[in-house]
Amino acid sequence: MNEIIRVPVASDNTFFSPVLISGNTYTIGEKGEEEHIHDYMEALEMLSQMIKARWRRPNRNNNRGIVAAVQWVEVIKEVLLNAKSINLSDLMEANEVFLKNQNERK
Repeated sequence: MNEIIRVPVASDNTFFSPVLISGNTYTIGEKGEEEHIHDYMEALEMLSQMIKARWRRPNRNNNRGIVAAVQWVEVIKEVLLNAKSINLSDLMEANEVFLKNQNERK
């Protein structure tokens, strides 16, 4: 059975992705109260406990700014952990392909 996991999504349709590691850590939390977490799953768990999940990610100019979650989506954990981008559409497409491939094997 596939483990389903919730992941936060910002208003620009980017999500908290494993590729956001910078200097061996994920940066989460509000400006001035940021925490640097080495493990993605631990950082994701901490985000889920925040009133408003916030994390740093690069913008178009590759400057790392803080974004806040406006929604959470459910995806298959294996798909999330193999994500190659921060774009929600890429994640959801990979999730659909994974499920389709799995159903074809049955």
